[in-house]
Amino acid sequence: LVVSNQTFVQPTLKHDRHEATIFPGGVEHLVVDINNPNAAALPGGTFSFTIPAGTTLVGTPAYNHPAYNTGNLQPGCSGDVTVSGSTVTVSNLTLPPKVGGVNGSCRLDYALTATAVETYTVTSPAGAFSAAGGTITNANSSTTNFQVKDRPTLSLGKAFSRPVLPAVNWTIGQHPKVTLTVHNQTDTPWANVT
Repeated sequence: LVVSNQTFVQPTLKHDRHEATIFPGGVEHLVVDINNPNAAALPGGTFSFTIPAGTTLVGTPAYNHPAYNTGNLQPGCSGDVTVSGSTVTVSNLTLPPKVGGVNGSCRLDYALTATAVETYTVTSPAGAFSAAGGTITNANSSTTNFQVKDRPTLSLGKAFSRPVLPAVNWTIGQHPKVTLTVHNQTDTPWANVT
């Protein structure tokens, strides 16, 4: 691919999520990473994606949100983020250049919530990102998903026992044994149950 007599390597776009599973009404944090493997910055970038039906954006999508960002991403991202209905659009994006063997990168953080129990998918096809008037695009497609699962059901069982004696009833001085059993009725292990 040649732009202004300079050969550019196509950037990559990747969707990812932080939590594999949330409960109804919970918040899923997701990211879109765009990487620039070129020694020159890529200005004038744009891309958009659609959030899944049944989900709602929580807050406003932002670049490199400190609460969500877990990667080592270079500074220098700039652009405009707009939301129209279920479509998130980034325009006027400038991808920083590759420096010292590390690709330039911009990350868009956003959060979704949903109440229906099902799997939700976010995807972008090849060509979703474009720069230089559409002559530079991402060659790869990318998809991520997360599940909304019912809240777990825990049940408590209680049983009494007494010493083996002829007497039918407990008497003063006897100590009954009480056994409490917590049953996890889901396929997910639970720790620190109190």
